[in-house]
Amino acid sequence: MSSFESIFKSGLEAINNNDLAQAEILFNEALALDPSSATCQVNLGMLKLSQQKVEEAIHFLESALKLDPKIIQAYQNLGSCYLFKGEIDKAEEIYLKSLQFDPENFASYHNLSTMYMQTQQFAKAKKTFEKLIHIDPEDYHASFMLGMVFLTLKEYYPAIANFLYTLKIKDDYHNARMALAEALYRFGRFKASMKELDYLISELPEMVTPYVRKALFLIESGDHAGAIPFLERANALDGKNIEILEIMAVICEEFGQKENAENLYKQILIIEPEYKSALQALERLANLEKIIGSNPLVLNNEVI
Repeated sequence: MSSFESIFKSGLEAINNNDLAQAEILFNEALALDPSSATCQVNLGMLKLSQQKVEEAIHFLESALKLDPKIIQAYQNLGSCYLFKGEIDKAEEIYLKSLQFDPENFASYHNLSTMYMQTQQFAKAKKTFEKLIHIDPEDYHASFMLGMVFLTLKEYYPAIANFLYTLKIKDDYHNARMALAEALYRFGRFKASMKELDYLISELPEMVTPYVRKALFLIESGDHAGAIPFLERANALDGKNIEILEIMAVICEEFGQKENAENLYKQILIIEPEYKSALQALERLANLEKIIGSNPLVLNNEVI
């Protein structure tokens, strides 16, 4: 007969081999041999959570904490269970409780930060990301997310500082450079913003987003004509991107290019037949043609 230790070890090996069904069988066998094993309960709770069997996961994790209230991993997974259920306050309570036992626990702060971002509690997210950076100054993801918090709050100077810090740690983190371009533009540094986008375009010529962002910034600054080449390039890379097609259609309307605008709106409807704004635009253009057709322009030939 196998011992608890050997079965438990086999369960861990099954997890490492991604054989989660076998792992569950083995941990249940181990738990039958030793019902007081908190670690078995934690592992079973984790496995149930991975299967989205949340209530069963909660049962195992709460049982584990009754046996040993200092298991940090149990709190982390239990908080995730309540977050999955949408019980935000309960999830926060669980995550914070884990920090009573380990005030510098990186994973607990990471879970809290993720939850605060998902629930748009940006003031709290700012504090937890700052704590993550304090724990690990090389965590570029935390500094990037802190920058995103500042960007969301329209605090552009600290956003720029955090994105620059992120790129100092990881200079090929393209999302940070994209966000830096956004923050610079919002901060009134138009040329610096364009420089960052041009860098991305040169480094990643097949990436659509930098072309679109540059086009949008040019449009916002009033240079609609300057935006067109970047939209055309983005459209060549991703011909089924509705956002790009719609921006191009709107510009064509503004320039009086009715036929081009109609063709672009029709392309949108091929991709998404019920796309409301495209349907409304085509109806508007059709009505405009009827109005012009029924009221032809009268030329004034009077010599002055």
